[in-house]
Amino acid sequence: MSIEIIPNWHPFFVHFTIALLTVGTVLYLVSFVVSPPWRSGSFTTATWLLWIGGLMTVFTLLAGWQAFNSVNHDGPSHLAMLDHRMFALITGGLLIISLGLLYHFRRKGGPSPIAAVALVIMTGMLMVTGLKGAELVYRHGLGVQSMPEGGAHDHSAHDHSANDDHGTDEKRMENPKLEPGITSEEQPHEHPPGEDHAH
Repeated sequence: MSIEIIPNWHPFFVHFTIALLTVGTVLYLVSFVVSPPWRSGSFTTATWLLWIGGLMTVFTLLAGWQAFNSVNHDGPSHLAMLDHRMFALITGGLLIISLGLLYHFRRKGGPSPIAAVALVIMTGMLMVTGLKGAELVYRHGLGVQSMPEGGAHDHSAHDHSANDDHGTDEKRMENPKLEPGITSEEQPHEHPPGEDHAH
């Protein structure tokens, strides 16, 4: 695989944004229910994850803006792109608010219920934004260089040659007159004189 096949860096950064912010929010909520010293550890880890996730989100949004203005698309996919961009900007605004609340309540040395509510709302919007982005790829095919041709593809037909050959070999041992690679049903045969050949 070559890096040249990637049309932009948005798919690369967005995975860090989703993972860091989601795990950070979960640990932030966990810090409400665990007892010391686990509370301090989960709160500190959550804070670091959320701030690093916020930093990665800056790159995600910049790369997303570049993708919005460069990827090939048609009319329906353009509307889907506008929808995805709107949710992304709203999520970015909620992230700024959430990080601002984290900074505001930093002196408490523990989680804040207000910040927790903001983080949950932000994470919910992040999931919706991710779903909108997935629709751009899997429904509209944006950023994809090639698509598989339509039609039925039966996986049950894979790797059956060995089994078929094995079955043929057994039949060949029972009937040595069988030619290699030809089953008994396909093998030409002679009819006794006077036998009706009509089927």
